[in-house]
Amino acid sequence: MRREAARAEEAARPDLADRARQGWAWWVDELRAMVPRALLVRSSDRAASIDCLLLPDGRIAFDLARAGQMPSASEAREPDEAAAARLAVLRAAARRPTVRLSVPRDICLSRRSVLPVRALAHAGAILRHEIEARMPIEPEGILCDWYVETEDTGAGTLHVVQIALARAHIARAEAAFAAAGLAMTHLTVGDGEARPVPVDLVGRHEPSLHAAFLGLPLAAKLLLAAALALALYAPFEAAGRLAGAADAMAQTRAGLPKVGPAAVSAAAVADSLEARATRRPLAALLDELSRRLPRAASVTRLDYRGETLTLGLTGAPGETARTALAGSPMFASVTAGPDDTLVLAVAAAPGDAPAAQETGR
Repeated sequence: MRREAARAEEAARPDLADRARQGWAWWVDELRAMVPRALLVRSSDRAASIDCLLLPDGRIAFDLARAGQMPSASEAREPDEAAAARLAVLRAAARRPTVRLSVPRDICLSRRSVLPVRALAHAGAILRHEIEARMPIEPEGILCDWYVETEDTGAGTLHVVQIALARAHIARAEAAFAAAGLAMTHLTVGDGEARPVPVDLVGRHEPSLHAAFLGLPLAAKLLLAAALALALYAPFEAAGRLAGAADAMAQTRAGLPKVGPAAVSAAAVADSLEARATRRPLAALLDELSRRLPRAASVTRLDYRGETLTLGLTGAPGETARTALAGSPMFASVTAGPDDTLVLAVAAAPGDAPAAQETGR
C-alpha cells in the first residue's frame, strides 16, 4: 500500500513539461496584463467565412462574409432544411466551414455592474455566476459576454456591461448550421442594426495585444517600432564597444616595455619591507588599546587595514572612549564612524624606517 501511495504521489508531481507549460502560461498572462484597460477587446481566432443574420421573427439571412457588409434582410428565410441545403452550397464555396451569427439587441439581456479593478482577471467568472443566479434557465442554455465601458481611476472601479442571450433563441439556426456541416465560431450582437456591441458570446474572452497595437495612432506605432529596434540593437552596440576597448587595451599593453622577473621581485620585496617598517604591529596597537580604554569597555569589532583601525565598542560611551584614545601618540586622529564605531588613523612607527637608516649613514 505504501509503495502504491508513493507511486501515486510521484505520478501526481508535475514534470518538466508541466513546469514549462505553467511558465509559458504565466508569461502570456503577464503580457496580457500590460494591455491598457481602455483597450480591452475580444480576440478571435479567425474571421468566419459565412455571415448569418438572425431577424427578430426568427428567419435568417446568410451569405459569404464580406468586410463591413452583412447579408440583406430581404433574402431571409426560415431556418429549415432548404436553408440548410443553401448553407451547404455556401460551405463548398467558402474557405473554411465557419459561420458568424449576429442577433438583434432586443432579444438579449443587457446588465451593468461595477467591479473593483483588482477583480478584472476574474470578472468573467464573477459575472457568469451572477447572471446564472438571475436567469431562470439552466447554465448550459445561457450565452454571455462582457466588456469594460468606463473606468473610475479615483475609486479604483470598473463599469462593465454584460450581455446575455438564451440559447433557445438561436436553436433553430444552430440546427441548420449543424445540418450544413458548419461550426458557429462567432456570435455577435447588433450588427444587422448598425449598432454592434463589442462582445462575442461564443468567442474567446482574452485581452488582445495585437488589437491594442492596432488601436494606437500611426506615430505611436512608429515610435514603438523604433524603441524596439533600439532595444534590440543596444546589446550589440555595447558588445562592440567592449570589444574595441579590449583591443585598445591589448595594443597599449603590447607597446609597454617589458619588466624582467628579477626587477618585479625586487620591487615587491622593497615595498613589503617598507610597509613592514612603517606599519605599527597589531600587537602594539592592542596593548595601547588595553591601556587607554575604560575598564568597562569591550571590543566587538576590530578591522586593521592600511593605516586605519576601525573599532566597535560596548560598555563605554563613544565619546569617553574617543577622548581616552585621542591622547595616544600611536593614533594621529580618532573620529566617530558609522554604526557607533571609532575610526583611528594609525601614526607611522618612528625610528626604524629604512629611509631614516639611509639618512644616518
